[in-house]
Amino acid sequence: MRSKCLCLVLLITSVYTGVSGKNHSSRPKLRRNDFPQEFIFGSATSAYQCEGAAHEDGRGPSIWDTYSENFPEKILDGSNGSIADDSYNLYKEDVNMLHHIGFDAYRFSISWSRILPRGDIKGGINQAGIDYYNKLINQLLLKGVKPYVTLYHFDQPQALEDAYGGFLGAEIVNDFRDYAELCFREFGDRVKHWMTINEPLSIVYQGYVHGVMAPGRCSNFTKPDCTGGNGATEPYIVGHNLLLAHGAAVKVYREKYQANQRGEIGIALNTEWHYPYSESNADQLAAARMTAFTFDYFMEPLVSGKYPTEMVNHVKDGRLPTFTPEESAMIKGSYDFIGINYYASSYAKDAPCATENITIEADPCVSVVGERNGVPLGPKAGSDWLLIYPKGIRDLLLYAKLKFNNPVLYITENGVDEVNIGEIFLNDDLRIDYYAHHLKMCEGAAHEDGRGPSIWDTYAENFPEKILDGSNGHLADDSYNLYMEDVNLLHQIGFDAYRFSISWSRILPLGDLKGGINQAGIDYYNNLINQLLLKGVKPYVTLFHWDQPQALEDAYGGFLGADIVNDFQDYAELCFREFGDRVKHWITINEPLTVVQHGYLTGIKAPGRCSNFTRPDCTGGDGAIEPYIVGHNFLLAHGAAVKVYREKYLATQKGEIGIALYTEWHYPYSESHADRLAAARTTAFSLDYFMEPLVNGKYPTEMVNHVKDGRLPTFTQEESSMLKGSYDFIGINYYTSSYAKDVPCATENITMATDPCVSVVVERNGVPIGPKAGSDWLLIYPKGIRDLLLYVKFKFNNPVLYITENGVDEASIGEIFLNDDLRIDYYAHHLKMVTDAIS
Repeated sequence: MRSKCLCLVLLITSVYTGVSGKNHSSRPKLRRNDFPQEFIFGSATSAYQCEGAAHEDGRGPSIWDTYSENFPEKILDGSNGSIADDSYNLYKEDVNMLHHIGFDAYRFSISWSRILPRGDIKGGINQAGIDYYNKLINQLLLKGVKPYVTLYHFDQPQALEDAYGGFLGAEIVNDFRDYAELCFREFGDRVKHWMTINEPLSIVYQGYVHGVMAPGRCSNFTKPDCTGGNGATEPYIVGHNLLLAHGAAVKVYREKYQANQRGEIGIALNTEWHYPYSESNADQLAAARMTAFTFDYFMEPLVSGKYPTEMVNHVKDGRLPTFTPEESAMIKGSYDFIGINYYASSYAKDAPCATENITIEADPCVSVVGERNGVPLGPKAGSDWLLIYPKGIRDLLLYAKLKFNNPVLYITENGVDEVNIGEIFLNDDLRIDYYAHHLKMCEGAAHEDGRGPSIWDTYAENFPEKILDGSNGHLADDSYNLYMEDVNLLHQIGFDAYRFSISWSRILPLGDLKGGINQAGIDYYNNLINQLLLKGVKPYVTLFHWDQPQALEDAYGGFLGADIVNDFQDYAELCFREFGDRVKHWITINEPLTVVQHGYLTGIKAPGRCSNFTRPDCTGGDGAIEPYIVGHNFLLAHGAAVKVYREKYLATQKGEIGIALYTEWHYPYSESHADRLAAARTTAFSLDYFMEPLVNGKYPTEMVNHVKDGRLPTFTQEESSMLKGSYDFIGINYYTSSYAKDVPCATENITMATDPCVSVVVERNGVPIGPKAGSDWLLIYPKGIRDLLLYVKFKFNNPVLYITENGVDEASIGEIFLNDDLRIDYYAHHLKMVTDAIS
């Protein structure tokens, strides 16, 4: 699955109308297409806060019914769950609203006491409760909204609280497991995303340390009006039982339901992110301890089956429970994903350890504060505790990723409240800014882990209007983080190989060795390659797929500068040295013709250069000269890379190296001799442009004859020798064919496109060469791949050929698009033509 960074917002956001006069220049400009289509946006609620109908249709009381009805003064507005938002009766309207807003998902919790009024199976199942959740789930799916279901959101049945103290009693583990299994059995055929428990940390702290949430327990020195409790012991017992209950639920799901229902299960953890109050070592350690007592408190057992070392060392007098070997084994790895609920950050300051009035809050020996030297960490929201600090979510996500072996993370809650002050409140600027800045921090790993910008970063970010959907590489498909899921998918489909390109600027951020090597980039590609081999998928690696580092573009014009040859050779050698013990198939450059034509002639791809008479919005350029310089340097860079591979690595690594060339296949527009020559010239200026130097060390005769005024570079004797035979295979990228028609040679507005003196068209006598795909330029003509392969075979002495790219796009038009008939037919007919060429 690709929905691996789930933004589920706690409150439905309102739309900015532009009424306010506030300056929004600092607000990140984010759009839906800055995130991949698989990125899921949604809304979240909890049962007690929104369902209402607390005493209807057989629902039993929960601890929140008891707490809010017996102690209304402890609720800010004195309300309770008797009516709430009445979603129990208005669920259809709620689902319609989710659909209307355009949310992809709805995260809701099940009221345990609505389906098990007494909390356990022997107390009876309430069919009316089962029916309600079935109707809600079915309505969501009907409207195209995915249900994300939380089993426990703070509201255990009061009957279990009365029987054995709820989560203070070990019996809760089996009762929660039975309740969870009932939900899996009744709803799991449609629910594919389960969360066992929401915010165990909040339950521990607010329910058993501060006493401000149900069941309202705390030490008497904390609050005299608590219902009882001991903040030094009970929080640890509750946290322990929450972990065991989670583990038991996951165990029964995996053993009995997951294989058939094909869902995933996790837990939603909340924490602030804690920054050191100062640069002192003591405060650095204090911040680490606070993280251990909050986020790691639950993450460490889930990952390693034990509590964090900091907790073991700081919780005295045997107050921290221990796991049996069986319990540790059950909890370890008991998640498919981790939900992250993030709202605010704070500072952690080292403090003396308390000697009296001990609670879990005192155990870390840390003072948590919201300001430093009188300056708040961030602006205050409607709630006093919520200081807005977007960077905290980024640092938290990166911490979880790096410390806990890159788990799948969903942002299950994130939001802000604001004070109701009329027009300002309605304009909703605070919430809009909050989400904009937090989403920006979630946006992706494109510039994380030391990766430098490439020319495509610059092009896509500076000229989003030139990208069809305005997207860029900040998140893309997020394969940097999700490579294991990608590889599993390749393995599941049954592919033999995976061809991917290395981001030059991810391993050399400044493009050259003297600018430094980024070890994080090396590590990523090692991880990817190792995972592919583990799954039996062969890596085919492309060194350059159009994305040279921006630093080299700035330094000498990238592939317009001769310096690129040595820098590419050094980059290639670094890749051979780091990855070549496992990579046996190397492609130096992908589609040099595409880069030449569209990066320096039409200007529609990075770096976006062309003659000013071609496009006035190009970044500069000369379509008569620059394309030939770039093509020449591509060939020399390729040759240099092959030379170093063969001289230093081939003998020991025993791999092969080649290049991937793109061309259409060109047919004469008519049977006339002139059009036949025109088709040959077009082939010379496309495929032969690169093949001829690779085979014979010189440019095609047609190019030499037609490119005037010394615009076609020449190879030195040494360069010619280096290029000649510099391939073990040739990759062929084929998509479409066209007609070539002889035309008079241009005398003005000269470019590489005019030099062949040919008009390339896709129809003859009003009849297209083939049906049009999703892209206007792609007319489907399978016979072209056969004729192209045979041409290469016979003209260039039967080289080893790999078809490195071939495919088709189609417009998304619902069911027809999903049936995928166009693509199936495309591949079937092209594969048939390939077999014809082989035979």
